[in-house]
Amino acid sequence: MDERILFFSHLEFAVLLLTEGITQVRCFPLPEAETVDEKQMIEAIYELVQTDCVRIEDGAYQLTETGKAIVSPVHDAEYCLVIFPGDESVPQKICYLGTRIMVLENVQEEGKAFRVFSLDYDRFWDWMEANMDIPEAWTVKKEEADDISRTNMLIQEEQKKLSLCSYSGYSGGISEWMSKVKLDSGVQVYAGMQLMRMDGTIQDCLMLCQGMMNLWFMEDCPEEDIFSQQRKPVLVEPDSDELRCEILEKIWRKKA
Repeated sequence: MDERILFFSHLEFAVLLLTEGITQVRCFPLPEAETVDEKQMIEAIYELVQTDCVRIEDGAYQLTETGKAIVSPVHDAEYCLVIFPGDESVPQKICYLGTRIMVLENVQEEGKAFRVFSLDYDRFWDWMEANMDIPEAWTVKKEEADDISRTNMLIQEEQKKLSLCSYSGYSGGISEWMSKVKLDSGVQVYAGMQLMRMDGTIQDCLMLCQGMMNLWFMEDCPEEDIFSQQRKPVLVEPDSDELRCEILEKIWRKKA
């Protein structure tokens, strides 16, 4: 796919998916056939022709190379990464993890409902940092970041406070967890990230928070200790370039 950012209405994106036989996709409800009239369908196809996503041949429409490049990662994806920005003015993002990362953002621009573009996997963190205003890491090495956190009592107290902000048990999901962390700790939350299988099974929940260590990575550990019958605390780790790479490798490994 080229590097253009494309805008689609709900129906236009649904037409692209349906053209490739995709009738169900995580986090994107497809419209019921009876709710779409012929005029709406013609208008949607016309808009897709204008953006070079479909072409008309012999009275039928089919995907162009651009259209195929948009749909293929969604078609191939077994996982999606849903990103909830801490700044409510930034749109929620759904990243379908296929041959490339296909990003679907909920926006209201140019009369459209979604902004769509693709990323190579090695560009993901650069895009996240720019899009969420996430600062660069203070240190490259994870060992150095751990040493700093172990020798500062105030940092240890903040880390412990965050570790007690468990994700588990919140019916509102990761958004409620983010609100709880902001309320209980007073730290700024940059983003919450939820890795899901396309069948809806949640694999990982991760939060990026501002703090004394520049950035804290919070990962939910929902396993229960069968001996104490207590839930393990949230894993809270100090930021480093090395840790950012490890987290990405973990996510990509699970989706592979």
